[in-house]
Amino acid sequence: MHSFKLFRNFTTTLSGLSGPLKSVPEIYPAINFLTKELVTYPPQYGNHAKKCLQVQTPKKHNIYYTKLEEFLNQQKEDNKTHLAVPKEIIFLGRSNVGKSSLLNAIFNKKIGNVSKTPGTTKTLIFHEIYGGKAFVVDGPGYGFAKMNLKLRKAWLKLLKTYLSQSTRISRVYLLINMDHGMKTTDFDFLEFVNHYNHCIQVVLTKCDKVKEDELLDRAVAIGHQIKHFNMVAPVVHLCSSENKFGIEMIKHSIASSVLDFHSKFDLEHIKHKLRLEKLQTSNDQSQLPGQTLPPPEEMYKLLIKQGSKPS
Repeated sequence: MHSFKLFRNFTTTLSGLSGPLKSVPEIYPAINFLTKELVTYPPQYGNHAKKCLQVQTPKKHNIYYTKLEEFLNQQKEDNKTHLAVPKEIIFLGRSNVGKSSLLNAIFNKKIGNVSKTPGTTKTLIFHEIYGGKAFVVDGPGYGFAKMNLKLRKAWLKLLKTYLSQSTRISRVYLLINMDHGMKTTDFDFLEFVNHYNHCIQVVLTKCDKVKEDELLDRAVAIGHQIKHFNMVAPVVHLCSSENKFGIEMIKHSIASSVLDFHSKFDLEHIKHKLRLEKLQTSNDQSQLPGQTLPPPEEMYKLLIKQGSKPS
């Protein structure tokens, strides 16, 4: 096992491919597989990550399929009366990809069920973070060969319903085992998730199982295998829960998911845009604070009618 404390070979390789790298922190292993360059997040994300990643342990919800419809309907009702609604960030991956270990490493708390038996997670497990402004969702693993057909259909129905109907998903983190590479089930599931038009962030796990000087080539190769999926971000994260390699970078990514990414119907974003438009067109700006904005669902329809959508 390697420590990745310096990661010099990786940086040197990238420098040869893309020209000299300027002030690139070597401990941040995220790659743009199109340009073969190291990627970093602005420093402020490190400050926000500490606040974003505080898990409220009592606020944990296990959502079974039988309760999912009620859960999603409540979301829709809340959307009508609340401008600021929590964002949801879901982690998905093959059984035994190391998802639970990764979540525990990211949040420095045992929130994932680590088990030697694949397929332990069979529900959507919601953990409240960022003081209720977001949820991290632990999804069930796919590709478990011993899962019976009935259970597999139920699992697929659970995810399909959630991905198609939740209005609050800001990013889907899809985990791939770096040591094994892309499997047929990974491609099938990636196509399944891509269909629902959510931003997909690919994370390559178990990098401690791969030789350090092979990491770049493997990451770029996987990137080229998935680049035709239009909702996949061109940046892939490399990590290891075993030695905490890449964990800090993923924390920054989660912070950006909460702060920068808007879910499909992010009404708070719409409200600010409408207020800006009113300020630009109003002759008497002193009257603006006293004006009543239309209900949230009407604001969304108005924005769509004007040809605008949340970014």
